[in-house]
Amino acid sequence: QVRTALGTVSSESREIAVSQGGPVEPLLPGEHVDLTDQAGLDCLRLSGQPVDGYDPSYLVLPHAASTVSGATYPFVLRGLLFDEQVATAPAATPPGLVPGPVDRQVEVTGAAQADLDRRLRMEEAALVEGGGWATAPPEAGPPRRVPAAVPTEGTTRDFWVFNGSDDPESRFDEVRATARHVGEKAVIYVDDQAPPEGFTHDDLTALGARFDAVIHPRVTASFGHPSDLDGNDRVVILLTPVVNLLTERDSESFVGGFFFGRDLNPDLDASNGGEVFYALVPDPDAEFGDARTRAQILTVLPAILAHEFQHMVHFNERVLRLGGSQDAVWMLEALAQMAEELVARDYETLGDPDSAELLRGGNRRRAELYLERPDTVSLVTSSGSGTLVERGAGFLFLLYLHQQEGGDLLGRLTRQTRTGVAGVEAETGKTWGPLFSDWVTAVFLDQDPRGLGAAWLETADQALTYPDFDLRGFFVPPGIPPPLRVLTGGRRDFRYASALAASSSQFIVLSPPSGGTISVAFGGEEGGPFAAGSSSLIRILRLR
Repeated sequence: QVRTALGTVSSESREIAVSQGGPVEPLLPGEHVDLTDQAGLDCLRLSGQPVDGYDPSYLVLPHAASTVSGATYPFVLRGLLFDEQVATAPAATPPGLVPGPVDRQVEVTGAAQADLDRRLRMEEAALVEGGGWATAPPEAGPPRRVPAAVPTEGTTRDFWVFNGSDDPESRFDEVRATARHVGEKAVIYVDDQAPPEGFTHDDLTALGARFDAVIHPRVTASFGHPSDLDGNDRVVILLTPVVNLLTERDSESFVGGFFFGRDLNPDLDASNGGEVFYALVPDPDAEFGDARTRAQILTVLPAILAHEFQHMVHFNERVLRLGGSQDAVWMLEALAQMAEELVARDYETLGDPDSAELLRGGNRRRAELYLERPDTVSLVTSSGSGTLVERGAGFLFLLYLHQQEGGDLLGRLTRQTRTGVAGVEAETGKTWGPLFSDWVTAVFLDQDPRGLGAAWLETADQALTYPDFDLRGFFVPPGIPPPLRVLTGGRRDFRYASALAASSSQFIVLSPPSGGTISVAFGGEEGGPFAAGSSSLIRILRLR
C-alpha cells in the first residue's frame, strides 16, 4: 500500500505489486558483465541457485574510469532481494553493506620521502615548461663547479645541495666532499662534515658494487640510459648530512635521498653540472636530526638508488633527449617503483633474498596502504599529489601492465613524450576504461582474500590476472591476506551511497540467499544520471 504526501495532505492508498524483476542473468563462475547505462537505470538480477554444490557469490566493482585528476563522483548502489521464504518478512537488521575484516594495520613509512620527491618533480616540471633548459646565460647566483673527468679516491670536490628551504636566496648549501670509492659506474663522495662514526670503507665498496653489478645494468636494460654531462661515464652518489636535515626531528618518517633534475642543466645556478644522487649519512649521536645508525642507513640505500636512478634515466630520455615535458606524477613514481621491483627480482635470481627484500619492502607497504581504502585513491594523479597511498595504486597498476604486456613496455613508457594515460593507451594499444576495469578485477582475484575464485582462477581470462606473478604471495606474513577493504552483503535489501575518485573502484562481494535472487542497480547521485565525464561503470563477476 502506497500513499503520496505533500505536507499534511495525503492521497488515498493505492496497492502496488512489486515483482522480482526480469530474467536472471545467466552468469557462470568466472564470467562477468559490465553495465554502463548513463541514466543509472540498469538493473541486473543475479541468481542464488547453487552450482556444483556451492552457493553463488558475486564480485561487484563500481568504478569511475575518469582521467580527470582530483575529481570525485557520487554514486548509489541498490540491491533488492527476492526470496520466497523471506520476501514478506521484515529485515532483522538494518539494510546495507558490511565492511569485511582487516587482518592487520600497515605501518605508514616514507611519507617525508614522498613529499620531497613530489616537490622536486614539480620543480623540475616548472623548470622544463618555463624554458629552464634553454641555453641562456645562467641566472645570477653561486658559480657552478665542473668536476674532473674521472676522480680518484681521496680527491675533493664542492657541491651545491638542495636543503629544502623556501627562500630562493638560501635553498642550497655548499659542501665539500671527498671521493671514497670509485667504481665502474658510480663515484661515492662523503661530505667532509659527516659524523665520524659513519660508513666504513667496506660499506662503501659494497654499496658501489651493488650499483655497478645489479642496479645500473638492470635499470639501463629496462628503462634507458642516463646522461653523461660531465664526461666520466659514472654517476655521483653524494652522502651528506644536508639530507639528514631535510627531516624534522621526531618525525614519523624520514627522507633517505633524492635526485634533482636541476643538476642536468649546467646553465642553471646551483647546478652541479652532472649526474648526482644525494643520500643521508649515519648519525648515531643525532647531530643532524634524529639518531640514525649505520645499519639503518644501509638497509634503505639500495632501494633509494634504484628508485632515484630510474628518475635520472627518465629525465634524460624524456626531457634531454626527446625535448618533452615531465610526465604525470603517478607515472613518474610508478616507473621508479618498478625499478625497485626489477632489481629485487635480479637479487632473487642471484640467490640473495635478503637483498631482494631491501628493494621490495617499500613497494609492499605502499601497495597495502592502497588496498586498505581503494575507493578513496585516484590512480591518475597528474600533479601536486603522489602520496604513499597513490604510489601503491600506481605500482600495482604498472606491475599489472608489465605482467600483461612484457617485453620493453617499461622502456617504451620511459622513452616517450605522451603524458600519463595517453602514454599507456599508445604503448598498449588499449583504451583506458576497459584496461582499468580489468586491472581492478585482477587486484581482487589474484589476492582472492576469501578463496572464492580458487576453483577457476587458473583457467580464467588472463586479462583478469597478474600472469606469472603471485600477487597474494607478494604480501607477508605468509598465509595472511593483505588488508583489502571489501564490503559484503546480499542477504538484505540495501542502498549504498558513496563517491569514487577518478580512476578508482570499490570492492563488494554479494552472496544472495540460496535459491533466491538479488537485483542490483547502479546510478549517480541520488540514483540519477552519472556525472558527465565520470566514465562510471559497474562490473559484476560471478566468483563461484
